Amino acid sequence: MTVSEAQANEMLQVRNQSFMTADIEAYMSLWNGDGVIEMGSQRFVGEAAIRSAIEGAWSVSRVLHFETRSFAVRGSDILNEFAIVWQDKASARTTLQTGMGVLAVAANGRLSSLRDYMEAADGVRQSAAKIPAIRDLIGGTTPAAGAN
Repeated sequence: MTVSEAQANEMLQVRNQSFMTADIEAYMSLWNGDGVIEMGSQRFVGEAAIRSAIEGAWSVSRVLHFETRSFAVRGSDILNEFAIVWQDKASARTTLQTGMGVLAVAANGRLSSLRDYMEAADGVRQSAAKIPAIRDLIGGTTPAAGAN
């Protein structure tokens, strides 16, 4: 299967919007039931594990901004660079998470895997911190990278 740029853009927009609105059903509609998400040493396999991981993140933090900075398509894979501003629900502290991800799209048009490569914990991609929507949310400071 070859993913078109329009299909990739649509999938990324649904992902971003579902995170900003905490819409788990919209997010899960992107995934095959046997999908796999890998982030660092963490691995979530199958619909129940993916749902639990996402809902767990959303239970302690909300997404204030989720932006696909750029993407490219090669066959059935989508490479995307992203920036996410998270807010801890308890402390209201904001953090900027930046990174890249590789999404694999199955023949049925749903995601079969995601491998995220996050920025190092001691650094923030400065070009992301300068995006006006992000700069306004983080107050022009350089927060620690990583999600709450």
